[in-house]
Amino acid sequence: MEIRDYDLPDSFFERASGEEREPLSHPTKTRGYFRDALSSTFGKGAARVGAGIILSILLFSLFAPIFVSRPSSLMDPYYSKLPPRVGGVPFIDGGVERRLGVRGLERILAIAIGASTDIAADFGAVSGSEYDAIIDIGDVEGRTRRVRVDAYLEVGFVYKVIEGDEYERMRRWESETGKRIFYPLVDDNEYTPDINDANLWYKVDRASGEAIGSGGNLLLSGEEDILGFSPIENYMRDDTGSRVYAIPTGGGETPGSYKV
Repeated sequence: MEIRDYDLPDSFFERASGEEREPLSHPTKTRGYFRDALSSTFGKGAARVGAGIILSILLFSLFAPIFVSRPSSLMDPYYSKLPPRVGGVPFIDGGVERRLGVRGLERILAIAIGASTDIAADFGAVSGSEYDAIIDIGDVEGRTRRVRVDAYLEVGFVYKVIEGDEYERMRRWESETGKRIFYPLVDDNEYTPDINDANLWYKVDRASGEAIGSGGNLLLSGEEDILGFSPIENYMRDDTGSRVYAIPTGGGETPGSYKV
């Protein structure tokens, strides 16, 4: 299509009178791009509400640390990204869904046993205790089970290196309150597939990765076999045969720190 420019003769137009031009005259004010963007964005109620929420979050992140009495050094990264947990409230129980095979289920079951006693016991004896990480366990599907696990208890045992004076204070606190903090260290031997995993406190067959003495494949057996899960402890021992709860790491006559 060809586009042409045409010069229209002046006779096509008629000049408007003063009275006719008056309604067409409007005062204008220059507005920049930023102001125009703000006007377009916050001209809606929903946008203003959203902006208020974002501003509240920013202010909270800036000023909340000022009013927190605990220092940041006490923050525990092991529990930093877990779901909310409120005791006695359904669906806010800190639970997560897992698909666990043999080794995963054995590891979860062993947490309650290891936290409840120094001597290995049947899971049936500690099932439902304060350390039992299993909230609900489903049927066998293939070679796995659907298990709902308490994400906080699932953390289980961890290794830490702490200062000597802090170690002594924690030992005194244990004695005064009767509550457990320290547990026996795991021995580094042929039954330990990962010495950095404090939850593998029981003997594990390195070839299969399954607990020794567990009574077979838990996932292909009945529920009664799960309740009879009996791992064999694999704790570190000193020359007298006693379990070792801490290893000095600072050197010298007075250790500067301990691995626990």
